[in-house]
Amino acid sequence: MTYIKTFVAALALVVMSAFVATPARAEVDPDMRPALEEALNSTVHIQARGAVDNDGNYRNWTGTGYVVAVEDDRVVIATNCHVACNAVFVWVTSYDGSVRRVRADFITGDDDQDIAFISLDRDEFRSARALPLLAGNPERGEATIALGGPLGLRFTVTEGIMSYPNRKDTGYPTRDGVHQTDAAVNPGNSGGPLVVERNGRYVVAGMNTFIVTRTGLNIGLGFAVPSTDIQRALNSVLADETPVRNTVGVSVTEVENAELLGVTRFYLRQNVSGAYIAAIDPEGVAAAAGLQGGDIIVEVGTTLIRSPDDVVTAVQTAHQDRPLRIRYIRDNGQKQVYVVPSNAWGSELRDGVVASLTEAADNNAAPTSPVQSLLGMNLANPASPAYLQQFAPMLTFTGYQMINSPVVVGLTNGGKAHEAGATVGQFVVGVQFPGMRAMPVRSEEELAAVIATAREANPNLNIMALHTRKLVQTSETTVQVVSAVLYITLD
Repeated sequence: MTYIKTFVAALALVVMSAFVATPARAEVDPDMRPALEEALNSTVHIQARGAVDNDGNYRNWTGTGYVVAVEDDRVVIATNCHVACNAVFVWVTSYDGSVRRVRADFITGDDDQDIAFISLDRDEFRSARALPLLAGNPERGEATIALGGPLGLRFTVTEGIMSYPNRKDTGYPTRDGVHQTDAAVNPGNSGGPLVVERNGRYVVAGMNTFIVTRTGLNIGLGFAVPSTDIQRALNSVLADETPVRNTVGVSVTEVENAELLGVTRFYLRQNVSGAYIAAIDPEGVAAAAGLQGGDIIVEVGTTLIRSPDDVVTAVQTAHQDRPLRIRYIRDNGQKQVYVVPSNAWGSELRDGVVASLTEAADNNAAPTSPVQSLLGMNLANPASPAYLQQFAPMLTFTGYQMINSPVVVGLTNGGKAHEAGATVGQFVVGVQFPGMRAMPVRSEEELAAVIATAREANPNLNIMALHTRKLVQTSETTVQVVSAVLYITLD
């Protein structure tokens, strides 16, 4: 079974590399066939296995990758995150047959950019040669070739043109800045190279990742991650560093008509249309600082926002260890918050996912913490100074000394904590049961132990109260500690 990642929109279905082949329009220049063979020799077929499903069967899928670096001790291969990031096991087979289903090691990956890197020992792939990455953008209209394994048919070649380089208006914010092509690719091509000719060689212009279609079939709207994004991440991997991609946790779109949103032009600076927050990550730093969906961002740092691209650029170029000011419009008034951008590159998240998947593969059940199982609430122990810096540009406020407790970093929709009004960013500082005084909480484990002890002493216990605090920035220089009590009904 091939693995396809999908997005559903009002009119369009986005399928991760689910391209459907169309008849070839022209043959490859005979003079370029040796170069094509060279590119194929750098391409690999990937077989992946995930955790067991509800029926007790392993999930298997296929994809494609290509060699991007050959070091003394390892061969580094690029592919899509949706091919490798959620796999417990990944096996690689080479075009020349020298590598046959050899297990690869996962290095790192990022779901938003859909980039991942895996590796083989150098001794296992002695014939490996890196496929060069294009340094800039390809040209509109130039010929493109997609290499991969559509529908399990390994090392297939299809041709198209570069329809639109570095397209930023796909309608999918985390997939913007991608190369559009009409080269035909099917399930199994995910992670394969989209190449163009340069100086008698084929070089990687992008990595096939998704299409846009109304029918589920390819209509010539394919998209690839640009080689420049891959190169930037690869540079960090080769330096044994975690790649960095700043984020504040918002998806923004054009403000087509501010008046329709209830915003008057009086509050928009001249020539600044702003960027509308269409979606916000409830666990991101922007949400923690108080930004909401529907807000219009007009300035990030010193950058005036004229389009969504301006927001992306300003965030990407910001310092990760410094507060970043965001000015925005809400209810016809201009406000501002400070956030510290976080790293969106997902290697740490993937490590946790694979740890859970591996355990699930062994036990046919993913483990959960007692607090998560009972309350539907994920906690981090305790909040670090770096986390607290999201709330203000300065560290000298009394709230810092008051917070030494676990913080809510995730909620199950419809769970007990969610229904009681818990929000991401709240610190759980105490727990109280009927007829008892509130007890302090300093870790998730301590909270779980207190709950277990209380329920053991009173099996009929059906309610508890969580005492919480949350940091809310009320001005450029002021942070307020807001206290709340959450009453949670137990089973």
